[in-house]
Formats: sequence, structure tokens, C-alpha cells
Amino acid sequence: NVVTFNSFLSSLSEHKDTARFRHWKSVMRKLRTPENALTSYVLVDSHVRLGQLVQAENLISDMIRRKKKVKSEALTSVMNSYASRGDIDGVERCRLLYQAAGLPLGEYAFNVLLKAFLRAGDAEGMIRTSEMMRSAKIEPNAVTFTTLMKACSAKGDVRRVRRCFDQMLRFGIKPDRITYNTLLNSLRAAGDVRNVEKYVKMMDKDGINPDVVTYNTLLSLYSECGRIADVKRISTKMKDANVARTEFTYNTLISAYANAGDVNSAEEEFYNLKASEIQPTVVTLTALIHAHAKNENFFVAERILRQMKGDYGVQPNHVTYSCLIHAMLKYDVKDRAMELYEEAKSQGFKINIETI
Repeated sequence: NVVTFNSFLSSLSEHKDTARFRHWKSVMRKLRTPENALTSYVLVDSHVRLGQLVQAENLISDMIRRKKKVKSEALTSVMNSYASRGDIDGVERCRLLYQAAGLPLGEYAFNVLLKAFLRAGDAEGMIRTSEMMRSAKIEPNAVTFTTLMKACSAKGDVRRVRRCFDQMLRFGIKPDRITYNTLLNSLRAAGDVRNVEKYVKMMDKDGINPDVVTYNTLLSLYSECGRIADVKRISTKMKDANVARTEFTYNTLISAYANAGDVNSAEEEFYNLKASEIQPTVVTLTALIHAHAKNENFFVAERILRQMKGDYGVQPNHVTYSCLIHAMLKYDVKDRAMELYEEAKSQGFKINIETI
């Protein structure tokens, strides 16, 4: 009977047995077994489990057409699966089915919509969804705003990131560390030092301690701006706060000191990295080579180049060769520069030396 079929079909979908599920669904139809109130939901749920979202969507459309009651959970399940795939069209069709079924979009459904637009990198869609939430008198929370800010940040839309943050404050929602880090990283990408410093002070006023993400953002910002005194200040604060450094932290510090020509500080951070048992990468060693090459320590720079593969198991890349060759040409060490140029060329790297 129908109870048997409902249980059997549900079990087959749980075991991802698509062939048997399809067969017994067909048998049920051939026997004209009358469906009960649960059958449609069992079928929708089963199709979702099997990844057959179009079939699940069509079942719900058929329920609406036959004026059968549709539970929001069934629709949300289909919508969530489309969102996980980043299928905006599927999500949008489910939203329209909500309307057709006379169902209001709840907080969970709105968050599913936001998730879908975030996956697709559609900042405009996220903004529209947040406005729809307000129209439905569902107030966004900290997670909603932070998700919106991440999407806008990924698009490089700093103005909208700040607008989302300001709206959050107007709603009386207190930003958390993740929210602040999202804002700071967006401002860092825009090179907006003044506002980064402004929001760091606000973060401190809110009693939120910086974490490794915050410190890395600040180090990256000051490094890109060539403000070495600030790089050292943030590095010291990070150490005093007992915040563990990551590979990114060390790479940023070594690159900052290399660009400033401070080879001693670059070497010191390299030894700190090794003492922390963090494996140097091609980025780390290239930055160290750059530091020595900039100071005309070509013997040391070449020694590191040779050590990369043997001692660290790291393959040099075109940037590694470029920084060393360009420095040698700049300081008129032409013969050795051309030998390294040929070596890089033999490994398939294209080094542009025409401008030099």
C-alpha cells in the first residue's frame, strides 16, 4: 500500500539507489496506488537527496497546480540545494514558487538566497535580497550583513561595504571580529589607510581584540604603502599580544623589509619562520633573494636560489629569477645576469629584460 511505498522510496533515496528508486516509483504509478498526504513530500525529499532538483521542483509545481498544500520546508530544501550549486536561476524559480504557493519567505529562506548570491558573486542580488528582508519585516543580523560585505568586497565595491557596515550600526547590531576583518580587508585592498586606522580604533573601542587576520591585514597594508615603521610597530604589537604568526605573516614581513632594503630584518624574520617550524615557500625564499639582491649581495642571493630545491624542496619560479636578474643588470653584473637568464629560459620561464 501507499505506506509501504513511501517508506521504501524514502529508504532507497537515503541509500542513493537512483535506479531502484526510479523503478519502484514507476511500479507505484502503474499499480495506481493512491497517494496520501505524505507521498508528495517523500518524493520531493527523495529527489533532493538524489540530486534530481528539477524533478523535485516539478513535483512542487504540480502540487501548487492541483491546489495541494505545500510546506515551506519542502521548497526551502530544494532552494538550499540549488544555492549550494550556485544555481541562481534555480533559486529564483523556487522564490517564485513560494509566491505561487502563497508562502511567505522566512528568515531561513532569505539566508539561503543570500548564500546563493554570495556563491555566485552577485552583490546586486544580495543587496536586493536584504531590501526584500526589510520589506518582509525580517531584520538582518550580524551574519547577514557580514555576508553582504564579503560579496561586495569580492567585487571591489568598497563604498557598498562601508554602506552595509553603516546600515548594520543603524540597526543597532554590534559588529563582531569577522565583520571588522571583512571591512578592514576591503579598505586595505583600496589602500585606504585613514579609514583602516579609523575602524581599528572603533574595533578597540568595542572591546574586540585583533586576531591574526586583523594583524595580517594591517601588515599587508603598511607593507604595500612602504610604511616600514608601521610594519615594525604592528609586528611588535602582534608579538606582545601572543598572536601566533602564519606563513602569510612572515612572507609579508620579509617582502616589506626586502622592498625597504632592510636585509638584516628580512633575515631575522626568515630565521623566526624556521624556528616556528613553518616551511618556507617559493614566496618566502623569493622575497629573501630580493632583499639580498637589492643590497648587491648577489653571492648570498644565488646561494639561496641553489638551496631552494636542495634544502627546502621548493622550485624557483619566474619571479625568483626575475628579481635576481633585474638587480644584477641594474648594478651592471651583466655576464652573470645573462647566464641566469639562459638558465631560466631553459626551464621555460619568460623573463622580460628588454626594459632593463
